[in-house]
Amino acid sequence: MGPVQRLLSVLIVLVGLGAAVAIAVVAGRTPLRPTQAELDGLTAILDRRIGEAVATVKSRATSLADLPILASVVATDAATARDLTHAELMFKPHAGEIIGLAQVPREGKPGKPTALLEYPENAAELPWMKTGTHLIVVGGDLLACDVERVEPRSGRGEEVFGTVTIAQRIDLQEVALALGKLGVAAMIDVGDGAVVPGGKAVPKGAPTVPLAIGGDPEHRARLVVEQQGGERSPKALAVAGAIALCGLLIAIGRRRKRLEATPLAAGPASAQLPATPVANLTNAAFANTDIGTPAPDGTRRIGRFEIVRPLGAGGMANVYLARASGEAGFERQIALKVMQQHLTQQQPLVEHFLDEARLVSRLTHPNVVQILDLGKADGEYFIAMEYIDGADLAKLLALSREHGRPVPARVALTIVRKLCEGLHAAHIATDEHGKPLEIVHRDVKSPNVFVSRSGAVKIGDFGIAKANQVGRAVNTEAGVAKGTFAYMAPEHRMGHKVDRRADVFATGAVMYEVLSGNEVNLDLLGLLGKPKEEWPHLPMLKELRPELPADLDAIVKKALAYEREDRYATCLELEEALEQVAEQYGLVGSEKMVAAWVAQELDGKPMPPTGVMASANRTTPSLEVPAEALLQDLKDRSKG
Repeated sequence: MGPVQRLLSVLIVLVGLGAAVAIAVVAGRTPLRPTQAELDGLTAILDRRIGEAVATVKSRATSLADLPILASVVATDAATARDLTHAELMFKPHAGEIIGLAQVPREGKPGKPTALLEYPENAAELPWMKTGTHLIVVGGDLLACDVERVEPRSGRGEEVFGTVTIAQRIDLQEVALALGKLGVAAMIDVGDGAVVPGGKAVPKGAPTVPLAIGGDPEHRARLVVEQQGGERSPKALAVAGAIALCGLLIAIGRRRKRLEATPLAAGPASAQLPATPVANLTNAAFANTDIGTPAPDGTRRIGRFEIVRPLGAGGMANVYLARASGEAGFERQIALKVMQQHLTQQQPLVEHFLDEARLVSRLTHPNVVQILDLGKADGEYFIAMEYIDGADLAKLLALSREHGRPVPARVALTIVRKLCEGLHAAHIATDEHGKPLEIVHRDVKSPNVFVSRSGAVKIGDFGIAKANQVGRAVNTEAGVAKGTFAYMAPEHRMGHKVDRRADVFATGAVMYEVLSGNEVNLDLLGLLGKPKEEWPHLPMLKELRPELPADLDAIVKKALAYEREDRYATCLELEEALEQVAEQYGLVGSEKMVAAWVAQELDGKPMPPTGVMASANRTTPSLEVPAEALLQDLKDRSKG
């Protein structure tokens, strides 16, 4: 054996000895438990439970903070707060829930946070001052907690502000069962405290694996799991060493024979290494989202819908601009409403989500947002809707106020009349057998009215609509008022049975908002101290905009009547009353006018001069012509 052969043999022995030691070390350890897959499963369960609880408390606390009555009581005392909220249905805690109301001194003012009320009493020490959503530990339980700020309307408003708090116990039973099956100890650490979900505490000094919980809104929570296994076993080490040594001797013998048989002058053959597989990477823009399934080109899809960009988010679902594709190159932009993943495990919520689509799919009308498809694809529940290229009415009105210009009367009346037409179509809709569905929207408000750049006006978001529909999965509980309090009819706010006249009331509120330029808040609780005879306690339109005819005030008053029997019986009647005024005073508008107004507010494009776009419709002098010009016109006519 030459020097080169001896050198190669030594190298082989060293490499083989190193491999033997490595094999012995690895084989001499017992397997680690839990595995990475089991740890990922635990984290996913906990993420889902926390996400559900956080969404629930956030929604509840926000709803309570919007109650006008709270703005009146947070600057008073505990006795007054208890008296004023005692009859409020919203203050009845749900199972496992804690409700708190506190008074907090403003910065630089004396005093300390004071609990005004708490249901159930003395249930927990809540973080009154720290607004936002948190995880807290109380009595060995993990709670999701949301604190919303409430600004007082009177009293000691300069000295204090209020907070309303909702806390809910997070159900950790599923986590405990999973830990029991694994036979390991764990705890959930949220910084200010910890809970032991499986009842088995982590031994002091034991090796642990800390896992970040993604559902924690403050990113402080950790799941700490005991790591078992990995110890060296003498018996296993001896067996592994013997096996490795035998393998080493065999390798040396095989290499020696090969060296003896291979001429060194020829050199080793070129090694043909297999190509290293390249990982399929998703588009970085979607790397942190669980929406849809990644395609090879990096896009995200849900069934046949390609996600383009987010449009908005709500308590139950997120809405995306998506592209629907079909055969022969067909493409269409749609609005895709996707249920939040952590809520899909609760079947009643899934049914509630799909109920909206089942209901609206029966409505085919140019003034109703159309439902194109619904179902489940790639693990996501979705509703595919008509995409409205424009904005909701609330946004447009906010821009109008910001720009300091009222909505032109023709535009305002056109929008309200189209809204009436869409709602009337929903109210008279029937099932496949001709039976009336008796749909009531119950959440008519400016954010749910959509105005396109082409001037189309559509009512959408029938998520809490009520209908006499056989087979509907979810029904509203008796005595529960769902909707937006600022637009609610009195009977709706009190939890009584509602009919289409509740939508007439809300449409009257939207009408006042569009014509006056002012936001409305007709919440019954905030107006209880005022006489019913002067309802709805709003400034007259004629006072705010003298150019408007007084007839519009009469229409608003009837639409917003306290007693439902005094209102218009249908949205069609309301629309006909508006049509009569529009024709009488030369205020008939068009979609073209609405489109010009939308372009003005969204893009800053000036509207054409008043009267140019609708001169053909004018039967009387327009009330949008400046008063001086109108007077001069009348003088000229009288002279003629």
